[in-house]
Amino acid sequence: MNYSFNKRPLKVFFEGKLHNEHIYHIFHKHPITDIPEWTVFMLLYIFPLMWIIQYSVSGGTIAFWVLIVLSFYFAFLATALFISWTNDIFDLFILTDKRLIDITQGGFLKRKNSIAELHQIQNASFTQQGALDHILNVGVVDVQTAGSNADLTMEFIQHPAKVTDLILRFAREYTSQREVEITAQAQSAAPSVE
Repeated sequence: MNYSFNKRPLKVFFEGKLHNEHIYHIFHKHPITDIPEWTVFMLLYIFPLMWIIQYSVSGGTIAFWVLIVLSFYFAFLATALFISWTNDIFDLFILTDKRLIDITQGGFLKRKNSIAELHQIQNASFTQQGALDHILNVGVVDVQTAGSNADLTMEFIQHPAKVTDLILRFAREYTSQREVEITAQAQSAAPSVE
């Protein structure tokens, strides 16, 4: 499964979704970005367990208060791991038929949404730095917008060239469709000259 590039997802709802808006793609960070974080968590779990096993095998008994402290330690690590996982899962970009939405999960209860209307997208580019980015085909996609909207940056996106082309194609199609609608409205509103 291509984790970071979901095409035409079904039954997806996000806060702020417009009534007649259709989701075409959801982009996640590549799962490789989680490896350093998960490695640290695993080491923080393994070292106390190794100490307990070594101490128990050597015939020692572990004091009750040590078990209580270790229980809180493991509960804290499990909570931190869960929060880290939810941050990674809920950091995503949604490409709809009208907008590009950046949803950034920062902590357990904090979420930031940045929205770029497709007609405001002026350019999209990507960068891949280093051998690992090229081997894994991941990179950073930058989307420049017109007006007061902030530019959007998607980091560790799989197939950045494909994502960039897709965003630009959707923006061009939406802009040309919008121009046709505005021209038709202007022509129908203009008084006829006879």
